[in-house]
Parts: sequence; C-alpha cells; structure tokens
Amino acid sequence: MLSIAESYDAIRSQAAVIERPDAAVIRVTGPDRAAVVGRLLARSTEFVAVDSCVDSLLLGPDGQVKGLATALIGTETIWLVSDAEADWIDLLSDAAEGLEAVAEVAPELRALHVEGPRSWQVAGDYTGDTPIEDLLLGELVTTRADGEQILVARSGSTAEFGYLLVLPEGGLRDEVVAAAERLGGGLIDPEVLPLVHIETNHPVLPQQTRDCTVLEAGLGWFISFDRSDGFIGDQVCQLPAPHRRVVAAQLDGEPPSLDAEVRDGDVVVGRVQVVAPRADRPQSLVLLLLEDPYGVPGLDLTVDGRPAHTLSRPVIRPRSWTMSIGDESA
Repeated sequence: MLSIAESYDAIRSQAAVIERPDAAVIRVTGPDRAAVVGRLLARSTEFVAVDSCVDSLLLGPDGQVKGLATALIGTETIWLVSDAEADWIDLLSDAAEGLEAVAEVAPELRALHVEGPRSWQVAGDYTGDTPIEDLLLGELVTTRADGEQILVARSGSTAEFGYLLVLPEGGLRDEVVAAAERLGGGLIDPEVLPLVHIETNHPVLPQQTRDCTVLEAGLGWFISFDRSDGFIGDQVCQLPAPHRRVVAAQLDGEPPSLDAEVRDGDVVVGRVQVVAPRADRPQSLVLLLLEDPYGVPGLDLTVDGRPAHTLSRPVIRPRSWTMSIGDESA
C-alpha cells in the first residue's frame, strides 16, 4: 500500500486503486427489482437507463445518513456497491417485503475503484469488446474474463477519470493493482480520501453529516426530493431550510483539531466539521460547519486563532480535464 502522500500523487497523476474492505456488493433480482432499489435509495432511479449507474445517499428509517451507494443498472440484475453502516444491511429484506424480488449481499463479489488520469489504462483491460474511450460517464458494461462476469462502470469520486469494477473474489484484484503499479500508482491508503473528496465536493461520510442535517451538510443533491414514491428515510423531504452550512476552508500548515471554534473576530460562527490529512502539502483543507450567512466561499475567518479562507469547490484543476482517454502519449 502506498503512503498517504504517494496515494494522493497516484490519484492526481497516475492510477490509484481504491479498495474499501467494508464495502458490500448487493445483488437485487426479480421482476420487482427496480421497486426494491427505489425503496433503498434516496435518489430516484426511475428514469435511469439500463447499463447505467447512479450515486445515491442511503438513509436509515429515521432519515439519518447511513452511507453512499452506486447503483449499477443491468438488464436482469441491479447491483448496489454500498459503504453503508452494518445496520443498514438489515433493511434489505424489509425493502423487498411484498415484492417479487430478492435483495442480498453477494459475498463472492468485490468492488474496486480505479481513479486517476491514467485509470483508463487499467480499466480498459476489462471492458471486453467496448473500447475504453467509448465508455461514457455514467455508463456500465458487463463482460467476462477467465469465465467470470465483470462489471465496469465509469464512475468516480475524485474528479479524475474513474471506474468502478465489480469482480469475483480472487486473483483479478491483484492483476488490477499490478497494472496500476506499472503506471506509477497502486493501492492507496484510504486515509487520503477525505482530502481528495473535500477538494472535489464529494461526501466525506460519516463525518460530514455529524450532528447536522443532510441539507446543512450540503448533500441534498444525492436525494430526489420531488419523488412521489416512498423510500427509506423519506422524512428528509420535510426538512426545514438550513440555517447552517458546510463549506471548505484552507489553512497554512497542520490541520486544526476537530470541533475547533471558527470565529469572525470575537464572534464564534461555527466549528471544524471534517479534518483531512495534508499529504505533504503546504496547506490543510477542512470542512467547516458555519452559521448563516458565513457558509459561503471567499471569507477570511480564524480557526483556533489561525487565519482560514473559505473556498468554492473544486479547489483544484484535475489533470484529467486536459487529457483524452485512449491517448497513451499524454
């Protein structure tokens, strides 16, 4: 596994393999599979085409955030790649109750994310007859390797090129890691993910929603609030307008402590909500939970007596934005 600094460089410059041992692959089958997935996800998949993918928050019955999932919409099966808390898995049977469908964890499958400017050079070995440059953002292909089914979706969380691979347990995982290593990347330390996710406005869970609502956390875009069908945790649709907001901020040197006070002069206006590692960078990035009207970019505040500047996101210009998939000379 790469160090945190090496992991950051792999994501932003080469090809990084992101493996989360706690992630589960859930298989939903049967005639009513779409209805089951509709109950499980906070974001609607009603009009999502076959061979597509979509990200959604996962909520508990009380409306609290339990995790994030990517739904892979296949022809006869829908897969959910979920990082939800363990008690959310217990809701699978409830979601299928009264419907002709089965929702179950598929322990024989493993999910790997490959992200970075050169990630397509890794994922391209597993897209079968579909050239990697033809796989568009949000699309899914189903192929086979060594007689085993493989799913490849173009989806990511770092604003670089990204692919989600669902593979059988076994040697293919090592093949993927080895391919990334040959490009100068490899298996990253997941401790770096809060940093790259803050940079690109991807959720940092569960920290980002700690003691605040999904609207205050700025995660409403992972929920379909205008749905007419019910879903687990749908009381979030009745949340009042937020009076606090999460915003990114930058400080020189080491990151501040979690829950450190944020001040405008002598007035306390919020706290540090999420802390990320520096990854050998000169500045630190954090998420602040600020009272209105302070939850906006472009403000100079103090955190633990140190200057902090709030930022719009993304705070970087990903290398992938100036590269072309399929061009190995770049």
